[in-house]
Amino acid sequence: MTPKINIAIIHPLDPFGSKIGGIERHIEGFIKKAPNEFSITLVGCTEDKKSRPVGRFSEMSLERRPFFYYPVCWIKDPNRRALLPHTLAHTIGLLRQRLNYAEMILQFHRIEPSIVSPRKNKRVLFVHGDISDFYDNLNSSKWAKLPGLYFAIERHLIKRMQNENGIKFYRKTYPQLSERFVFFPSWVDEAVFYPYSKDKKMERKSSFLEERRLPSSTQIILFVGRLELQKDPMLLMETFKYIHSKDEKTTLVIIGTGFLQDHMVEYTKRNHLEDHVIFLGALPQGDVAGIMRISDVFLMTSSFEGMPYAVVEALASGLPAVSTDVGSVSKAIVDTVSGRLICSRAPEVIGDAVLSVVKDKAIYTPEKCNSAIHSFTSNKVLNDIYKFYERFAFSGDSSAS
Repeated sequence: MTPKINIAIIHPLDPFGSKIGGIERHIEGFIKKAPNEFSITLVGCTEDKKSRPVGRFSEMSLERRPFFYYPVCWIKDPNRRALLPHTLAHTIGLLRQRLNYAEMILQFHRIEPSIVSPRKNKRVLFVHGDISDFYDNLNSSKWAKLPGLYFAIERHLIKRMQNENGIKFYRKTYPQLSERFVFFPSWVDEAVFYPYSKDKKMERKSSFLEERRLPSSTQIILFVGRLELQKDPMLLMETFKYIHSKDEKTTLVIIGTGFLQDHMVEYTKRNHLEDHVIFLGALPQGDVAGIMRISDVFLMTSSFEGMPYAVVEALASGLPAVSTDVGSVSKAIVDTVSGRLICSRAPEVIGDAVLSVVKDKAIYTPEKCNSAIHSFTSNKVLNDIYKFYERFAFSGDSSAS
């Protein structure tokens, strides 16, 4: 009988809550597709104190995959910033709600919870994004204001303890520990994100436009992500203003929430775009996939990224993508084949690229977009991660990153 590999995922996540983002996608996918010999405990938070109370250890399931769930704090709305940062509330909850981590590998996605975790356990820290972008003035993380303190803590933890540029950064920063750093790309769940047939896309798109009283000739430009500084949503708005000035048949659909949403809404009113920008808020993954399948182009204007899930998911849905050339986006978008990569941050340059993709649909076909992500399917990437855990669980090493 294969011995169990016991993993505790320590992150402020309610798997049945409303939080959207790449880390959440990573954790949920990791749980849903984990091999049977993996026993997983999510030490997270709860958004519903009545049905999922703090401090109650229970067995749950995601798409019939069982796991253990132990919320250590309550977070009312994880998609909005609070006076007390969510990760700090979670860290305080870890101190209050003690759990027995005996023989568990501890998996972290933020550095703060690792500070208060048991020292004797094996640890894995997933670093989402390029850590060298930490100093970017558009980074909304509170740690960006105190980078010296962050890296002082990190140096302590790394010695006891993945974005490709981040790997290079860490190997250069900690050369004596270079073998501990591994790169895993983002992945897509191809059972959720896939293209419609041409006829079905036309039918579903027509229904979507009709419900919103938009002309049948409307071209849908889609954005999916947090409405925060890293994604530079105000550049998104400026770019769409330019696009719409060139083609009035365009509509921008925005999926996601964040503290900049009010500024974006005000921008639409000030520039008379309120009838051409649709804010849908946070949506379940299946609904996001459905809108990706009926859209005409995906647009991302981030100032920095790792390898964003939304881009890979858009391409898997047959949707060409236009993005600023940041992070590892170029691994998914093949310029002039499955979309456009733009080095400029000028709204006119990005907008012209969007207009060219909308105009030349015969070039940016769903087949080309979908084939661009063949290396990033969930089975391929997650299998590599699970194999890493299998090696790590029975090795003498006590930490990885």
